[in-house]
Amino acid sequence: MKIAVIGAGIAGVATAHELAVAGHRVCVFERRGGVAAEASFGTNGVLSPALRPPWATRPLPRPPWRSMPTLGSWWLRARRAAAAGSAHDEAFWALARRSIDRLAHWRSRWPAEYERTDGVLYLWREPAAFELALAASDRLRAAGVRVNALDADACRRLEPGLSAAASISGGLLLPQAEAGNCRLAAHLWRDAAEQLGAEFRFGTSVRAIEGGPGGAAVRFEQLALTTGFAPAREGNEAGRNRAGGVGTERGGAQALLRQRALAAARYLAPVGSETFDAVVICAGTEAAALLAPLGLRLPLQPQAGQSLTLPLRSPERGPRSALVDVEREVTLTRLGERVRVSGGSELGPARKQPSERSMQPLYRALDTWVPGCAHLARPQAWHAARACLPDGLPMIGAVPGHAGLWLNIAHGNAGWTLAAGAALRIAEALDGRGVVDPASDPFAPTAARF
Repeated sequence: MKIAVIGAGIAGVATAHELAVAGHRVCVFERRGGVAAEASFGTNGVLSPALRPPWATRPLPRPPWRSMPTLGSWWLRARRAAAAGSAHDEAFWALARRSIDRLAHWRSRWPAEYERTDGVLYLWREPAAFELALAASDRLRAAGVRVNALDADACRRLEPGLSAAASISGGLLLPQAEAGNCRLAAHLWRDAAEQLGAEFRFGTSVRAIEGGPGGAAVRFEQLALTTGFAPAREGNEAGRNRAGGVGTERGGAQALLRQRALAAARYLAPVGSETFDAVVICAGTEAAALLAPLGLRLPLQPQAGQSLTLPLRSPERGPRSALVDVEREVTLTRLGERVRVSGGSELGPARKQPSERSMQPLYRALDTWVPGCAHLARPQAWHAARACLPDGLPMIGAVPGHAGLWLNIAHGNAGWTLAAGAALRIAEALDGRGVVDPASDPFAPTAARF
């Protein structure tokens, strides 16, 4: 089939690759100049089932009164869903595990790494909170997730850079979870997809999707010349080609550059329309605007998040992998020779620039857990909005009543964790493999979720 993918964040790039692997002709539309340029750019780097934690005890915060007219009904639906649902938790954990396994499958075929480290350590300061988490972690174990309980000394042995002054009552280690550079993985996925014939049209905004008997027509506008030419190389040596992998040595890189230049030259018309057998929307917060003209009112809300990435000054004092301060909801992640601190989320669109005030808790977390490990004068600040639905689950599958229209959206802060598994679900369903009854599938775009 000829398939359009709208959006080249981590979900869209992974979807394009899986569809290309299945033998489809794939075209990706992206309004920015490259892959992973918005919500996927500065993620916390964690791939873990516990991004939907069983130990969460803090209620969903109420939006400010000024936002209640627009967010009030959404917030109430989210509160009801949170109270309802262990079945949703288990579905999320199963998809996360499958996704991490699928990413490992592709990683073994890629010619480079993406600053990956093993294991995620969740830390608690308060003894009572840790005892509650210990009991709740049995639910993760029952779902097949390995969880190791550690006392404070074991946490420090695992992460010797932890400050001696930091209060630790205990920790939970998820050894099968991992951390890595989401943006770099997106570039590797793009390289692999293009080797299989997928096309990426950057600087191209999709204005409308129109269904018809011959397929789905995508109307688009060219915003700027393509800038996303370079093959993935960030932080890796070119020329290492694993068996069955993607060649990005000098010859392969030059071939990709020529392919991308030719693709850019073909799509310079300011507006255009093209018909596809199927369209998969992976457009994050922009998905609601694309669906509304089709009569689909999606209760999608942006949830703003932020991160701070700093070069390591003393690598031995930084985290070895990923640390999560559960009570303060801050994550510290090792990414090669850098450390990324992320945390804080609020309903509503992202600001154009993160405020200094919003970044202060991230600096404090760095100083609390791994003081002195980073160059504070050279920060890279990131702030973006992730799309989420009231039930906290992504929407993955075919849209009823709209032939050829598929969704892979609303992953919230778990887009990096779920990308590979969600993409595989889309590819399997499009080919009639692994079909799940929508009535029993919590991820399906059913009427109850609109």
